[in-house]
Amino acid sequence: MLARIVHDILPTEEPIELLNVAFENKRVLQAAFAEAKKARKSKNAFTQVNGETGLGPSASEDVSATGSIDSVYDICPDRQTGRKSWLELQSVCSTRDWRFREINVPYEEVIEHKSAVIALLHPHDTEMDLSIGLAFYFASRPLETDSPRILLSGLGADELFGGYARHGTAFNRAGYPGLIDELELDLTRLGKRNLGRDDRIIANWGREARFPFLDERLLQEVISWPVTEKCGFGAVQSGEEWSTLDNEKQVLRLLAWKLGMKGVAGEKKRAIQFGARTAKMEAARGGKVKGTQKISAVPG
Repeated sequence: MLARIVHDILPTEEPIELLNVAFENKRVLQAAFAEAKKARKSKNAFTQVNGETGLGPSASEDVSATGSIDSVYDICPDRQTGRKSWLELQSVCSTRDWRFREINVPYEEVIEHKSAVIALLHPHDTEMDLSIGLAFYFASRPLETDSPRILLSGLGADELFGGYARHGTAFNRAGYPGLIDELELDLTRLGKRNLGRDDRIIANWGREARFPFLDERLLQEVISWPVTEKCGFGAVQSGEEWSTLDNEKQVLRLLAWKLGMKGVAGEKKRAIQFGARTAKMEAARGGKVKGTQKISAVPG
């Protein structure tokens, strides 16, 4: 959505880079291999190998030949939604040079840079901070060619327009007063919880971060709106096609719809650490690490 808005501001001859980061997550990959192997067995996918009956490609091989997995990076949710959004941008804003940059990060590279990311996160020290920090660290690392110096971040949209699952929980628990309290809490702690961390990570590479949703004039304007104009919790569906859009950040979804980005308008909310697959990366720990857990509390 942010890219679509920027299109209306920048001269059309200016290209816009869309940075899309995806990680090799050993835990997710092992689960995918196991599922692919199970699927082959269920279909009795036996082949003749040197005159003997046996299974096709082993689970340790690249299973792309089976049609189950194209790439360890292609199975990342943000890679899939990123490509769809890129195609939609090209269709809706065809005069723009949209450059979709696929940034693939091997697991070994994550381990190599992990200590540097932890140092940049300080004083933040949870597993969730590390997962988010890794995504921003590699997404903002300079590319081999044509690396933009200014990076735009959508930070603040969830806090302003009710984009988190806890906002729906607050509404279900205490109605609009509870939702308003939760939104106010998120805004007041945004700088301490997110802004400094993200800015340090991006600045490490000599980049400058811009946060359009945190513009003071925009903040003052949106804060003055009734909460019912920001998100759709409690709204009655009108029967219009757009009325089925998710409640979270509904005003932004409606704007995307109006600007021709109907696919983007209907996308589900997904945190960057899950979309890029930086969360719970270590297979040996079984994916049981909690986001609130201290990084130093767990070896590796």
